[in-house]
Amino acid sequence: MFGKKKQQPQIDKEQLELIENAQKRIKQKKRLYAHFVLFLIGCVLLIVANTVLGIGKDFTIAGINWFVYAILIWLFLFIYHLFNVFITHKFMGKAWEQKQLEKLVAKQQARIDTLKEGLKKEEELQAKSEVFDEMNTPKPNLKTTKNSQLTIIVAAAENNAIGKGNQLIWHLGDDLKRFKALTSGHHIIMGRKTFESFPKPLPNRTHVVITRQTDYKVPLGVIV
Repeated sequence: MFGKKKQQPQIDKEQLELIENAQKRIKQKKRLYAHFVLFLIGCVLLIVANTVLGIGKDFTIAGINWFVYAILIWLFLFIYHLFNVFITHKFMGKAWEQKQLEKLVAKQQARIDTLKEGLKKEEELQAKSEVFDEMNTPKPNLKTTKNSQLTIIVAAAENNAIGKGNQLIWHLGDDLKRFKALTSGHHIIMGRKTFESFPKPLPNRTHVVITRQTDYKVPLGVIV
């Protein structure tokens, strides 16, 4: 039987970068620790060389033995090394922070572009839906729609003659009765002179007066 190959875990670029930076950081701290140990051993050797072995015993600066200045100089170098590891070069460093910031900005921009595309698609779907609804909305059938009717009644007598002796019908009793019966509940359209010939507007009717006078005054309920 063939043995199954073990699948090695895949490490993406960001994880690999973190591992590399962590390894670099460990090396920096190891060097700092080695420097500190070397500094302690060096200080002891300098003190022994001057005080025990008598090396440079007679050499002093401002009345202070030379090994003191040597230790101070070395201490300054160690402090500089310490500052460089923990302050100047942090765990990831400025370059790494700038790179991560650029990645975040790129991801945010990609997210914004994705949202814009989603909004465009949503607008297109909404527009298509509105068009579909308009197309499927049943239009009113003009044939079955009840049309409003306009009734035109001419002031005619029973013999269909208008007036008698060139007189208006409301001066003729029988014709006026027939006119009132026909026009009850309807609009009456007439000219200004015809309207003025009425003693008063007829009840249960809407009077429509046609005139060229823009300031013509009529009673309430009369349309000009």
